[in-house]
Amino acid sequence: MLPVSEAYKQSMKSSLRNQGYIRVVFGFDNSVTQSKASISGDMNPYSNISSIFKQGTDSTVYALLEENFIKIGAGMLFPPSLTSGSMPILLEKSFISEDLVSETPAVVTISFSESVTINKIVFNFGDNYPTDFSISNGEDVCEITDNDQRIVEVEYNFGTVTELILTVTAMKSEETRLRIYSIDFESHLIFENDRVIDSSLNNSMSPINESLPQRNFSVDLVNENHQFDLDNPKSELNALDTSTMVTVYYGYQLDDESIEWLKYGGLYCYDWDADENSATVNARDILQTLEKTYIGGTFTSTTLYNLADAVLTYMGISDYFIHDDLKDISTTNPLPMIDCKECLQIIANAAGKKLMLKNDGSVSIGDNDNYTITLTSNGDLYGKLNTILNDDTKYVYAELEDDFIEIGNGLLFPPASSSSYINVGFVSVDRSANSGYFSGAQGNMNEIDPVLNGNLAVLTHVLSEDIHDITEPYIDISFSDTIYKGGIKIVFGATICEIFEVELYRDGSLIDTCRIEDNSSQEVTIWFNEYVMDKIRLKFIKTCNPRNRVRVNYFELLGDINYKITADDMLGYAKFTKFSKVKEIIVPYYNYKAGASEEVLAEEELTDINLDTIYSIQMSEPCSAYRLSVSVGAVSIVESSAYMVKFRFAYITGTTSTVTVYGKKHTKTERNVVKTLNTDGEIIEWSNPLVNSKEMAEDLANHLAEYYSIQGSYSFESRGDPSMEVNDVIRQEHWSGKDLSVLVTDLSLGFNGGFSGNITTLRLGEA
Repeated sequence: MLPVSEAYKQSMKSSLRNQGYIRVVFGFDNSVTQSKASISGDMNPYSNISSIFKQGTDSTVYALLEENFIKIGAGMLFPPSLTSGSMPILLEKSFISEDLVSETPAVVTISFSESVTINKIVFNFGDNYPTDFSISNGEDVCEITDNDQRIVEVEYNFGTVTELILTVTAMKSEETRLRIYSIDFESHLIFENDRVIDSSLNNSMSPINESLPQRNFSVDLVNENHQFDLDNPKSELNALDTSTMVTVYYGYQLDDESIEWLKYGGLYCYDWDADENSATVNARDILQTLEKTYIGGTFTSTTLYNLADAVLTYMGISDYFIHDDLKDISTTNPLPMIDCKECLQIIANAAGKKLMLKNDGSVSIGDNDNYTITLTSNGDLYGKLNTILNDDTKYVYAELEDDFIEIGNGLLFPPASSSSYINVGFVSVDRSANSGYFSGAQGNMNEIDPVLNGNLAVLTHVLSEDIHDITEPYIDISFSDTIYKGGIKIVFGATICEIFEVELYRDGSLIDTCRIEDNSSQEVTIWFNEYVMDKIRLKFIKTCNPRNRVRVNYFELLGDINYKITADDMLGYAKFTKFSKVKEIIVPYYNYKAGASEEVLAEEELTDINLDTIYSIQMSEPCSAYRLSVSVGAVSIVESSAYMVKFRFAYITGTTSTVTVYGKKHTKTERNVVKTLNTDGEIIEWSNPLVNSKEMAEDLANHLAEYYSIQGSYSFESRGDPSMEVNDVIRQEHWSGKDLSVLVTDLSLGFNGGFSGNITTLRLGEA
């Protein structure tokens, strides 16, 4: 889920929704700067400046009596009367100066609601453009002279400003007024509700990377006066190409009439067309945009993290996240010579992670979120704090604590060496006092024991024999980036806390506290208002039994399951598709062995040889131990991989030489791991070329088994909510009265003045 306010969530769930909005930005995303800008100056009454910072156009122009201005057949309109009671229905969408520039220089003030940094301004002055003008930030002045363009790009470092002054002193035709149709603080196009007919944003992902994640966007725009016709030299579609970035903002009007905006970025145009009524532009994610074969696979042992990093770098992608877990998984098998995005797909699959596209367009190999977790505490007896993130078996060492050691309950004696400690989860160094409280809780005695009716003297006496050096235990769960969560699960070990607190922090400030009292359960689920946070502190106040240490076996963030899709959000009944039963999953693991003897791998004749050029020859199958022979000259190997060798000529006589590549081909052996799920059903064989050990194959088989054990999926139409994302784990209302826990795998969001959607979810179980 994208972070949204409580007011947004409540209003979105109401039976009657408020107004929805859309803003589509083509080009550099500077709509935030645009939204802060306003314009003022002495204006002619025919001016309408409402669209100047929203990519206004010169499609509506009034024929005013100015030099060389009125043109027969140019589509100009006769100006309507401005007498009282007959204001024009349509005004020219531009800034028009009140006076002729030849009589009075036009001075225009561009103001910003807060400080912004400006490095580039693009003006659309129309056909009657200024030839001489200046722009000042109050200190520096950028002078433009002898301009001969209707659209002028001014690149100048104006610095951080709240105001710019445009002064125009000369025009293309002398006796004319200044007109400004648009001002952009970069080269871009913006379209909002009044120009968007319909749009659709489609997202999909596979939990097991069976297919590549995809994000596609399509928008239909109003085509007025041939504005988008490709044969029109002023057509805005002529500014688009396949490298043009597209950013989509969805807005929703809250009950206080403010608008909350949600951003989806990282899309790129790939085709567009227009007819007499509308223009359609389609955009897609960066993975679909980039087509590049990876040839860098090697037989060198490397981590999946390094492989993913190498492929993403080779693709030219700089905005990405790779989960740290991939640093703990290594392979000696080479990446095959396939498309880079398919390489990412098999890397994520081999790691048991998901290849995803985040809402900002970045690429992620991870779980539900792009962050890593760091755990700290103020005292961990056995140093096993980090193991609480794993829901695995935890053991218990015998300790001298009240009602703790019992004969035959499987307690272990602690070893003499700390290096031999096994997985016991978190165990606090300090024990609680005789009262069950830790010393940190004794400051507020009225809260500790209300039964004493505030008799602090009696309470002080009761606590006087407690150990005063003990410290209130806590665990800090810190995140590498801010996260947006609605709940946690804590599983206590052999001792349980009766009173504890969950504190939420952001940028070092406490933003909320949830206090749990009278707890007697080993497993506790806590829901709180969803916050953007970067740290959670678990603070333990009182154990159920006195003189006990705190023991925590497991901690889990509960994702976004606090979000619930109800029957009121669905437009019709949710269709359930049952998955086929799977009998077993077969996962092969592969080992490569170099051939015993060297052989000819490839031969190529090169012409027009240049000593500064690096040449490359590719292999059709994995090889190693390269040696090159040339008919003329001498070469040296610069770089090689399992499928490629790069080389440079050291010297050559002439310009032609035949290069022969020698080396050893590798043969592949295959063994299988079989994971049985049922006594009958389909047999799934899942091949991943990076899997090179039985252990790695077993881990992958277990990961796949979780998916193939899912009963089926739901699909339904919805009212649409821009804050939802694929890979969200949410609750879904069910006719039985029990909410389901589901994973969103496919999500489409439509907008044509209001929101609509289609959703596909995987049924994980009961919430």
